[in-house]
Order: sequence, then structure tokens, then C-alpha cells
Amino acid sequence: MPGTILLLIGWKSICTSFLVGLLEHYFHYFLENFPNVEQLICTLGPEGVLILANDEEYRFGAMDTIVKDKTGAGDFFAAGYLYGLQQKLSINESAEIANKSAAYAISEIGVRPKKPFN
Repeated sequence: MPGTILLLIGWKSICTSFLVGLLEHYFHYFLENFPNVEQLICTLGPEGVLILANDEEYRFGAMDTIVKDKTGAGDFFAAGYLYGLQQKLSINESAEIANKSAAYAISEIGVRPKKPFN
């Protein structure tokens, strides 16, 4: 991961300025103008996540869970994804950890869930 530049953004950041239908166009435009960003990761709330990396597009759906509180979902996602990359896991494996982490966070009220993480 040394030298890797990642950009994680939430869908609400984009939706304030761009139509969701133009999401892929916006991402490709961004990567063309900022070539040092190796991975562009956009969480899409209940729609999952879109990752552009290595000239490929990866889409992962959100995990099924009962949403009790969205607080901290993005932070848990980012932590899970970065953990996966640090462990030299694939994008797919890192995204799975990230999605599980975010689902875990939103399944309880508050940012310090009380149940054990599986």
C-alpha cells in the first residue's frame, strides 16, 4: 500500500452537486484529472459501494441488516476497507469486510455497538 492514494467519499457528497445517474461519468472524469488516485471509493448508502481501481469498476451491494442508526457507518466502512488493504487482501475481500463493518455499525443505536463482531 505504500504510495497508494485512496479517496473515499459518501454518496451525499456527490449528490449535492451531481445527479446520481452521472455517477460513473463523474468518477471517470475525476480519475482522468487526478491520475495519482489509485482507488476511488464511493459509498452509496443502501445501494452499496462503487469502487474504481486499476481501470476496472467494482460494485458491491449493501449487506442486509435492520437499520437502527446510521451514525458511524462510513467510518466503519472506511476502517474495514483500509484494514483489508493493509492485510494485502483483494478489493473484493476488503469491500466485504467494509460492508460487514458498516452493517454491524448501523444495526445498533450509537457508534459503540455492544454485540460481538463476527
